Amino acid sequence: MMPQRGGAATACKAPRGRLRRWRMPRQRPDVGDATTAKTMDALPATGPRPRQPAPQVRLVFGPDLSAADDGGAAIPLRGPRVIGRSRRCDWTLTDRTVSGVHAELAGGRLRDRGSRGGTFVNGRRLDDDEPYALAPADVVRLGGTLLVVTPDQPRTAGTPHLTGTSPHLAAIDDKLALIRSPTARVLVTGPPGAGKERVAKAVADRVAELRGRREVGLVAFNAASIPKDLQEPELFGAERGAFTGAVARPGYFAQARGAVLFLDEIGEAGPALQAKLLRAIQRDGAYRPVGGKRDEPVDACLVFGTNRNLDDMVAEGRFRADLLSRMRDEHLVLPGVDARREDILELMAAELETSVSALPLDAGLAERILLAHHPGHVRDLLALAGRLDARRRHLGRDLGAADADALGLVAAPHAAPHAAPAPAPPAPRRTPPCWRDPATFANAWARHRGSVRAVAAALGCDEKTVRKWRLKHEL
Repeated sequence: MMPQRGGAATACKAPRGRLRRWRMPRQRPDVGDATTAKTMDALPATGPRPRQPAPQVRLVFGPDLSAADDGGAAIPLRGPRVIGRSRRCDWTLTDRTVSGVHAELAGGRLRDRGSRGGTFVNGRRLDDDEPYALAPADVVRLGGTLLVVTPDQPRTAGTPHLTGTSPHLAAIDDKLALIRSPTARVLVTGPPGAGKERVAKAVADRVAELRGRREVGLVAFNAASIPKDLQEPELFGAERGAFTGAVARPGYFAQARGAVLFLDEIGEAGPALQAKLLRAIQRDGAYRPVGGKRDEPVDACLVFGTNRNLDDMVAEGRFRADLLSRMRDEHLVLPGVDARREDILELMAAELETSVSALPLDAGLAERILLAHHPGHVRDLLALAGRLDARRRHLGRDLGAADADALGLVAAPHAAPHAAPAPAPPAPRRTPPCWRDPATFANAWARHRGSVRAVAAALGCDEKTVRKWRLKHEL
């Protein structure tokens, strides 16, 4: 209230705007009060919420994949996004074989928008306006562009021993950073050929960092390749005369002192070796060479590799539970390439020391490679890259889907899109020259940066033909 000159009091006008409700300040509890302390202990702990996975649809092949960005662009799986060549689309592609408005992604479902060339999921064409629920590792083709569904955001950095941008590799990078001891015990599981030894090399880099060294050695022992009666002396060493014909020699544990010992195929270890390992891998572990009279301390990081389910083997009585519990200070899971298809072309490009955009193949063959069965996983892909390069050199041109059988590709069984039945096989007809295919020509033109001579050599035609079809394809 403000007094006027005459002495009477009048009410002030309320300030313009929104009135804020006044609240009584919360009284700070007395820490010394036992009742209050008990109430506070009962409150749920608060903290940062764990980040939820963010599934994506990622570009892995096509004219929009530049040599400088083989990681590829991506859009959220939930959408909504319209994909096409038109600038009005949410995701605009420069691929001339893609329609102006080609497909639409909404709520994790993909549908074709009446495109000229169709929308393909795992090699099968979708019906117009019939949505298909995408799942991780699905392969989508729009014209000459290939997309792969990933379960989370791509890996942007990490150990150089693992090639790829898969979220599965990002999870391995995160667990490598959790290794705090240079004598840790690490279990690596994955199918044969997935690259478990590469993970062991990444562990060696982490151990070198913990020991303050530039690098440490990696000693590999394969339990499946050594007869069981020789596993113990090979691993722990032997003294002269310990058995018939024995000579003094250090074992793998001695060779790995201060470094990393990779025990591969540990699921093949017999009961006797498991019992010996149990004592060696405990915290103050030690081992005794065969025929020796004193124990030797274990000063190495132990990495155990296997393609078996050791928990199942424990339940069946074929593997010691106490040994397994000591083997996995950290458990790194390396999936096969069928679960991380976004890495397939990148692995092949790394083997050929090039980029994905420079691989000598078109979208048809790239799709066949992504959907093929690779039982040897990374090992098979490296061999496939060698055959691809050799055939390209022999034929003097880029390769297409017609070369799939010659490369030894075998289709993998996969779930066909439930939105569309299998299309009827087309009538046999003469295969047109590769330069007539818009996707093949556009990929070659982009890869060789518009060099008529280079495109002619890649497609196996003369320069006059390249100039003619460049105009027809409107490049």
